[in-house]
Amino acid sequence: MSLDRILSGQEEVVKLLQATERLMLARLLTDIPRKLVAGTDQRLVQYLQARIGSRSTETMRILFLDGANRLMGDEEFGDGSPRRILVQPRSIVKRALELDASGIILAHNHPGGNPEPSRKDVQFTQSLKSACQQLDIRLQDHIIISGNRWASLRKLGLL
Repeated sequence: MSLDRILSGQEEVVKLLQATERLMLARLLTDIPRKLVAGTDQRLVQYLQARIGSRSTETMRILFLDGANRLMGDEEFGDGSPRRILVQPRSIVKRALELDASGIILAHNHPGGNPEPSRKDVQFTQSLKSACQQLDIRLQDHIIISGNRWASLRKLGLL
């Protein structure tokens, strides 16, 4: 971990910073509305920015929703390189079925600073959307986080 390198020999400080991060993320997670009206709710975006916005490699998170759009779970689905991530739509759909989720929101980061979706992001989203439709699972949105900036494929008309 980079904190260990930077604060070499200061294990107590590292532990304190890690505990502070966990507390902050827990607080942001509790601020997310019980019922998500939209994947672009500002509190959800703030949570995602804190969770994955500063990562140096691409990471995908999936938010699972019940039939009333209530958040059931938030799970990480892979870690990649600074420019790509390998996640199979089938593993996301499988987990949604295991949780009996009615909807999902995808979120991943772009470490390079540009939140605009790539061609591969759009293709992946369309592929997942197709698989979800077959199983009556709503793909609510795909949000791309890049530092303090973000983009929504739904808002961009790509979903």
